[in-house]
Amino acid sequence: MPTEVKIGSAWETLDDIEVKIGSAWKSVDQVQVKVGSAWETVYPDFLITPTADGDVNSRATACYAGITFYANGDEYEMASDGTLAGTDMGPWLDAGSASDVWVVPYSSSGGWWDSGQTVGVRYNLITNRTFYMFQSGTGSKSGVTYFQFWDAAVGGNLLLTTANATWTATVP
Repeated sequence: MPTEVKIGSAWETLDDIEVKIGSAWKSVDQVQVKVGSAWETVYPDFLITPTADGDVNSRATACYAGITFYANGDEYEMASDGTLAGTDMGPWLDAGSASDVWVVPYSSSGGWWDSGQTVGVRYNLITNRTFYMFQSGTGSKSGVTYFQFWDAAVGGNLLLTTANATWTATVP
C-alpha cells in the first residue's frame, strides 16, 4: 500500500521522504499528521518492529518454545507449557493494519514449526498466528529461524526481515 501525495491534479507515490536540514538532505523514518486531537502515522504505511528473538524453554514433561503475532499488533513468546501467556515482547505492529500484513516463517537450520505452518508460506495476520517447536519426550528440539513481513499475499513489498533467532524446547 504506497503512500501518495497529490501534486496539482496527479497523485505521486512517495518512495523515500527527505527533509533539508541546513544544507543537507536527511531521510525521514516516519511522518505523522494530527487528526483531531490524535497524531496518526501516514508514512510509512506500515511500521513493523517485531522482537521474535528466540526462546530456550525447558520443562519436565512436554515442552514448547515459540512466538505468537496477535492481530491486535502484540507479540508474545510462548510459555514452556504451551500457553500463550508467556513473555510480552511488546508490539510487532506500530503503524498500519494487521489485516494488510502477511508473515512468512523461514528456517536457517532445516528445522520446522510443529504448529502446522509451513516454512516459506505467507500467513495473513488478520488472525493471531502462533509458531512453535514441541518436544514430547526426553530430548531437545531446536531451530534457527527468521520471519519476513509483506504487504500482500503474493508479490507486494517486503516490509521487514527479522534477524535469525534460535527456538529450543527441551525435556531433560
